[in-house]
Amino acid sequence: MSSIRVVLGLVASLDLEIKQMDVKTAFLHGDLDKEIYMEQPKDFTIKEKEDYVCKLKKSLYGLKQAPRQWYKKFESVMGKNVSRIDKLKKQLSKSFSMKDLGPTKKILGIRIEKDRASKKLHFKLSSRHNPSIYKEKKDMRRVTYASIVGSLMYVMVCTRPDIAYAIGVVSHFVSNPGRLHWEAVK
Repeated sequence: MSSIRVVLGLVASLDLEIKQMDVKTAFLHGDLDKEIYMEQPKDFTIKEKEDYVCKLKKSLYGLKQAPRQWYKKFESVMGKNVSRIDKLKKQLSKSFSMKDLGPTKKILGIRIEKDRASKKLHFKLSSRHNPSIYKEKKDMRRVTYASIVGSLMYVMVCTRPDIAYAIGVVSHFVSNPGRLHWEAVK
């Protein structure tokens, strides 16, 4: 989350445009810098070659290099010129199956509001989104929000320290989560 905050800080202070795209199978498009080998998938082994390994040609989900390799494709995609950004999106759409989500309004379930006059971005996920009516409270009791937040904390501690800020935000609402909080952790 800290890298997202840095990028969003640049967006706010330099008055840059921020657009959002959804790229299908994004991490599978990354080119690898080094040779990486993996065990053969179960039930895929060739008779008498069970000890052979597979050399990866492209990135895979779960590979720790996958996010970095994907990022390298887009490390210089920020700017003030909206027409150039739109042109870039068209070019990217030719290479990747992607959906244009327009101006960024949400990241990790946290709503973003841009105030150009003060050069600030506001993040919205507050206690006012806690359930206040009985029916919503009853519905949210069936949701395993606390369990999921706990699981995300485990993932954060073991392999994903980058999600620490987001987990900290959503954990404030464990005792009384609302639908918006549930959407943020799903």
